[in-house]
Amino acid sequence: LEGLAQMQTPTVLRGWVVEGRVVPTVCAALCRIGSSRSAAGSLARILNGMSQALDMTQATPEEIAAFAEQLVRHTENGKAMLKLLQVEDTRSQAQGLLLLRRVYPYTKALLGRHLLSDPASIAALMQILQTAGASSWANCSDGEDKAVRDVTMLCAECVQFLLLVTKEDGDVRMIVTFQDGAEALLAIVAQALTALHRGEAAVVRTAIDACSCVLHLVGQGAVAQKYMRESGHLAMVVRTVRCAAASAGSGQMEDLIAILFDVVALFVKASKSGKNAEAAANAKALIRGASVVETIGVEVLPIPHLSQATKVRAVQVLDAVLSAAEESLLGCIVKAPSG
Repeated sequence: LEGLAQMQTPTVLRGWVVEGRVVPTVCAALCRIGSSRSAAGSLARILNGMSQALDMTQATPEEIAAFAEQLVRHTENGKAMLKLLQVEDTRSQAQGLLLLRRVYPYTKALLGRHLLSDPASIAALMQILQTAGASSWANCSDGEDKAVRDVTMLCAECVQFLLLVTKEDGDVRMIVTFQDGAEALLAIVAQALTALHRGEAAVVRTAIDACSCVLHLVGQGAVAQKYMRESGHLAMVVRTVRCAAASAGSGQMEDLIAILFDVVALFVKASKSGKNAEAAANAKALIRGASVVETIGVEVLPIPHLSQATKVRAVQVLDAVLSAAEESLLGCIVKAPSG
């Protein structure tokens, strides 16, 4: 079936969708594959080929929404679609995530609920994320080896899918946070910063999306922030700020730095009633453990090629950190020899 689909023109594949006969057949197979994950890979490629055909033939928003509705209706309300996260090969995983990302805006309530109720899907998603964070994905994009190019695509698709689900679903944010998702996301950003000499906008885009995911996780609230603080993730955030500022030189990089500053600011954001203990604890960790004062004052602000807007934002963030800190801690800063 996959070979047959690959032989068709985009117009024919669009017809498969519109006629409503092939999609139910492929979805029915997806519901019945059991442990045959290699079959899921073929099915992911078939469905993704049909979704790409809709783009290539300028399908209407109504047709795209109808395609998403077909997928959900014929995959046990979307539950079977999550099997695409558990396929065997990297290319199929990437295409499965691409398809899920396309369908999610139309079916987020159902897919989100089934994602939470399926430990295997959660585990597969986190395994993809952790593997991407530990790989040299950003250095593979222009390589001759197709397998390593697939790693780059998988990393980008995983981050973009997480960007969608962490924006919408607080339960998913908590799961990702407590499985050290922030650490893996910041590792992905670090890999991108080592490959900036390649000048690839797509690599920086993935790094920006990863930073936005971290921002979503921090925004979950005090419980998530406490876990990140105690796991050393604040130091990773500040270290990423330092590296990003040193590598700045484009509008995209300034956007990335701005999101990282938003992350730091969110850690020390005061409650409606004023200062709170969690913000003060975060400020203490940022000042003592992560050296945020030295990073911004000594390393970031003197960089000549940073825009004035970025430097102003840096000062605002530093002010927010100091405002959230206990007075006794501020006294130590004033008396420090490096001050």
